[in-house]
Amino acid sequence: MRLFGTAALGALATAFVGIAEPAYAQDTSQGPEASAFDDIVVTARRREEQLQEVPIAVTALSSGDLREADITRIENLGQVVAGLTISTTNNRPSVPGFAIRGQRNDAAFITNDPSVGIYVAEAVQARVFGLAQSLFDLESVQVLKGPQGTLFGRNTTGGAILFQPQRPVIGGGVEGYVYGRLGDYERADFQGALSLPVGDQAAVRLAFNRTQREGYIEEVALGQRLNGEDTISGRVVFLLEPTSTFSNTLYVDYFESDQTGPGTRLTEVRPTSSAQTTWNAQGELDRQNATFSWHQVESDIPIVSTGSNFGFTNVTEVEISPSLSLKNIFNFRDIDMVEIQDLDGTVLPLLHTDDRQQTVQFSNEIQLQGQAGSWLDWILGAYHFREDGTRQTLTTALGGTPSPRAGESLSESNSIFAQGDFGLTDTVTLTLGWRYTWDTRDFSQQLRSATTGACIFCDSRSADFSASTYTVNLSWQASPDHLLYAATRTGFRAGGFNSSGNNAAALEPFEPEYVTDFELGFKGDWYFGEQSRLRSNIAVYHTEYEDIQRAIIGQVMGVPVTSIFNAAEATIDGAEVELTFIPMDGVELIATSTWTDAQYENFVEQTAGGPVDRSMNEFAYVPEWTYRLGARWRLPFAFGAGSETWVRADYIWQDDIYHTEFNETRNFQEAYGLLSARLDFENIGGAGFDFGIWGRNLTDEEYYLSTGDSYNTLGLVYRGLGEPRMVGVDIRKSF
Repeated sequence: MRLFGTAALGALATAFVGIAEPAYAQDTSQGPEASAFDDIVVTARRREEQLQEVPIAVTALSSGDLREADITRIENLGQVVAGLTISTTNNRPSVPGFAIRGQRNDAAFITNDPSVGIYVAEAVQARVFGLAQSLFDLESVQVLKGPQGTLFGRNTTGGAILFQPQRPVIGGGVEGYVYGRLGDYERADFQGALSLPVGDQAAVRLAFNRTQREGYIEEVALGQRLNGEDTISGRVVFLLEPTSTFSNTLYVDYFESDQTGPGTRLTEVRPTSSAQTTWNAQGELDRQNATFSWHQVESDIPIVSTGSNFGFTNVTEVEISPSLSLKNIFNFRDIDMVEIQDLDGTVLPLLHTDDRQQTVQFSNEIQLQGQAGSWLDWILGAYHFREDGTRQTLTTALGGTPSPRAGESLSESNSIFAQGDFGLTDTVTLTLGWRYTWDTRDFSQQLRSATTGACIFCDSRSADFSASTYTVNLSWQASPDHLLYAATRTGFRAGGFNSSGNNAAALEPFEPEYVTDFELGFKGDWYFGEQSRLRSNIAVYHTEYEDIQRAIIGQVMGVPVTSIFNAAEATIDGAEVELTFIPMDGVELIATSTWTDAQYENFVEQTAGGPVDRSMNEFAYVPEWTYRLGARWRLPFAFGAGSETWVRADYIWQDDIYHTEFNETRNFQEAYGLLSARLDFENIGGAGFDFGIWGRNLTDEEYYLSTGDSYNTLGLVYRGLGEPRMVGVDIRKSF
């Protein structure tokens, strides 16, 4: 096993030794000024616990944290959570890709599973279309780091992100808020929520979100504004509690978008390719470089991103006895999406795609939870998941006539699981967890002639995958404010099929991938004098990664297709540090840093010219270092009794990365940092009005979000462009 980084181990050792220092112990005689940190409730172990009592690496954000950090879209979340990287998948902003601890899904097909599981109201959302605008009226967001191989529905290798919508409160009155946001690029957003009592035993909460923004990429040929927003979202949460031992919560949500699609820019042309010899793509690129600004592109077709996402989740909880409870989680979701892109970013017909997907998923999970005295908390459960999906694609390359491709997929996953927390002493707990997963995948592919409709390649395949995964965790509550733990876990990501396969060999299934990690962690709160306090959460880990699923762009019948294959083995060492320091009342300082050292042990690509050793390549979209520095300060003036004025600034920096597993300078993104800030006037005049002024990417940093590297196939490289400086204001009225 490779040694962890010296700096990371040093930081952890310092934290361990610091527990013995009495100067840092909380003095309960200091009065209310020395109260503990605000702590939100998390469900990382499928029951409600305080964040600092959970012996795993998890970052949790409350609804207030989300507002204060100006997190309005899913990609903003990666700017405040240590170790979470969010980028587009296949150059599609509506389909974000998540990376945690070097684990990332680099192809979003209906025939493969994600590395990071997404859960909304405790139910998995297998396809993430529409998730980008989902951060409204949330109770909390929890980011779980490392393999999730026992307690969560879909077995994942990288982690899980849990979105918990706000729920109504029975017995409360009418409450809610309205919110509006204006900004440059003609941004005009509206949001609101309303909670209503329904008698003495029920309550309902209604929430609505409308986003509108002109695209920040100017398409100069047809006059389109790309990467815009035009979405509507709604959610209804109905809570019923007829007795003290029974509750039922129904979540119904809907999302719809009708907006311009993403814009990508041509950045490189291979001199000997048909793109150059037939279409003179280099001439177009030279002209654009000479006359275009950073956020200008061209297109010869309308670029579209539309679709809908409808779902409902029903959570039923029954208290059988004071020490035994039953929970059932049922979910249904229906997603339709259409994306039409001009990937080459020119007026030439070099690379156009028309991608239409439709999926329907069902899942049901049943849990039985109990306690045996004060020494054992346990959970048993069973899980079923089913997803039916279709995908139709048309890929036009170099002016050719596209052959329509259609695929149908059926995926099923079944599992049983058990986990127990054994109190060995009053302060030492041993956690043992186990899960067995059975996955089945059926897939049929049809590639037909563009002129006759005759079948060029039509085939159907089936495959079964299964795995046993476990969790072992030993934790020590060294003091009420200090927790140490050591854990090892395994995770599993099922295999699948290449939905772009155009021949029998390409349709052979790729195999599952497996992860085993070893983690040491420390969580501690420290108190200094009357008001100063520090929270320090530190984790170091080592991951052994086998049969890694990787995507490669190849060319079949003159069209680039993305295929997934297993890329042997790798090891990942890393460390995460999250610090929050409150030196005095009204001042909060935040510092986070992550180190990720991902190295292939064996990575051989099979090419037409023979095997190519890629073992020295770096993981795509995984920076070795990231850090965040943030500050929040209550200014010494306000507008009326009960009002407060706050200013906040955040700077997030990430190391250089490659955008594909096949590292080349043409898909390299150098290190960059983004600065954001807010000025908030809260509860103005004591009337419940909040007014904010905000800005993101204030230094107007220019950077690439993603890269489509078809240099060796079509002879093109095209890249997605990061968001420019954005500024605006918002107002909120709570009641």
